[in-house]
Amino acid sequence: KGCLWLFGVPGGDVMLVFDPRGSYKVLDEQLGGFAGAFQSDAYEVYEVLSKSRPGIKRLGCAAHARRKYYEAALEGNQQAIWFIGRFRELYRIEDQVGQVGPEERQAIRQARAPQIWAEMKTRAEELKAAFLPKSSLGKAVNYFLKEYQVLLVYLESPQFQIDNNIAYAARGINQI
Repeated sequence: KGCLWLFGVPGGDVMLVFDPRGSYKVLDEQLGGFAGAFQSDAYEVYEVLSKSRPGIKRLGCAAHARRKYYEAALEGNQQAIWFIGRFRELYRIEDQVGQVGPEERQAIRQARAPQIWAEMKTRAEELKAAFLPKSSLGKAVNYFLKEYQVLLVYLESPQFQIDNNIAYAARGINQI
């Protein structure tokens, strides 16, 4: 058992590094003097990295947040399906902007995505007290609310992506 760290540049090479401990040390060593944006799930070492290094910005991953709702839906929770539908709308926007220039991509995202995110946040806050934190929907809601601000960071730049799925890079969007 251990941690398989994935390092990659969208549209570029990907490197995997195995670490039996999953420690911050491997992440710190591999990134060296890196400054810029990186995208990740909510594993706590990423938060340590973004707080300890100037010039580092963390983007959340919508696929990880969506997956939590999917797990709740598999357990029969109907509330989770609403969130999955909203994520589907966000991904439709990303499909639309995948082949347009950066300025148009940014304009379309800014016109449509923030409202969807805000609706999801409102609904998650309403549901937070209604479900036990250890239930599948409680876990999904808590993850979403904890990650909410970093989930929105992709809206700051047309080069940023909504998630860190490697398959997304195959869509041919120019990225930094």
